[in-house]
This record gives sequence, structure tokens and C-alpha cells, in this order.
Amino acid sequence: MQGKGRLEAALAPTPISGLEGKGMTNLVKVKEFAHLNYKVDGWDFVVEAMTDKEILEAVGDAPTVAQAIDNVRRLVELWDGRRTDIEKTAFWGSPRGPQGQGQHEEMEMKTLTDIRELAITREREWGVPRGRAEAMLLNMEIGAGNDTPEIHARLKALKAANGLIQENLMRAMNSSHVPSVSDVFFIMNTLVMSQDDAVIALGGNP
Repeated sequence: MQGKGRLEAALAPTPISGLEGKGMTNLVKVKEFAHLNYKVDGWDFVVEAMTDKEILEAVGDAPTVAQAIDNVRRLVELWDGRRTDIEKTAFWGSPRGPQGQGQHEEMEMKTLTDIRELAITREREWGVPRGRAEAMLLNMEIGAGNDTPEIHARLKALKAANGLIQENLMRAMNSSHVPSVSDVFFIMNTLVMSQDDAVIALGGNP
């Protein structure tokens, strides 16, 4: 159970230029709802994989907090349904065995290479950036018992890359921005993209 201080820190919105009033209220309330319903209907995706900007995009121009939560609910329920389909495919073979009885088959744990390759497909199917697709798949692996240091380290790297991108995009909103060389190479190596694509992702001009 998170302490009060940690929970307040998690719910605190990232500063976004021009965000105030209704938009700020919707953002805070959606994040609060997601934390309170972490284990229900895909709300963990909001906590683990969505930035404040992405949450606001899902909220849209909702006039009330209830509508804002409902807008995000439709998105995460879709992702949760897809996750359930994947988990069923991973855990279960033929629905009925030779004796006509349901048979559970041991899941083959995926390697980091398997997950990265699968993320390329999921990126197209789910309509999300590859890094987020990979993060979602890693969380599924952890939930399925593939709880290795390598899995956690990769998830931590993806979160760091996402945070770095958001930080650089914030700077780019206010002025001409040239990402640092170290930031560019971190994004290139973590998200497996070209140097030009990494610069663009960080809000710069290649």
C-alpha cells in the first residue's frame, strides 16, 4: 500500500503549458480514479504506461469529470480486452484435451527478444507507440510470473526513455530545442530507432 506522500506524488500532474481549470481537474481526477481502480478493467495501463499528455488526449474535451473518466475507460477497457485475449492464447492450448477435459498447458516464458519482436506487431494492432506496446507486454509477463531482473530492468529503461522524451518535448514547446547527445543515444538504444527519429522524438530537428 502506497504511503500518503508517495500517492500524492504519483497523482501530481506534470506541468503542461496552458493547462489549468477544468483540464487540470479532469487530469487529476482521472489519475486518482486509475490508482484507486488499479487492478480493475485495465486502469493499470493509465498508471504504468500513460503520460499526462496521453491521458489528456484520451479525456478530450469532456465537460465533466465523470465524462473524462468514461472517455479514458473506453480506451483502457479496449486494451484490457486485448491483454486478456493474449493471456488466454499464452496460457491455454486446445480448449479440450483428449479425454474431453479442459487442459491447462504451462506457458512458455518469453525472452526480451521475443517481447521486442512481438511489440512490433502489437504497435500496429493496438495503435500505440512501440515503446508503450513493449511496456504493456512486459507488464503482462510480470503478471504471468515471468518476474526476472532483466524484465524489470527493461521496463525501468522504457519508463526512463518515456520520461526523457516528455521532458524534452516540454522544453521544445517554449523555445528552439537541441537535445543533448547523451539523450539522443539513450533513446536510440532503448527504443531501437535511427538517430534522426530519436532527435524528432525528443523535440529537435534532425
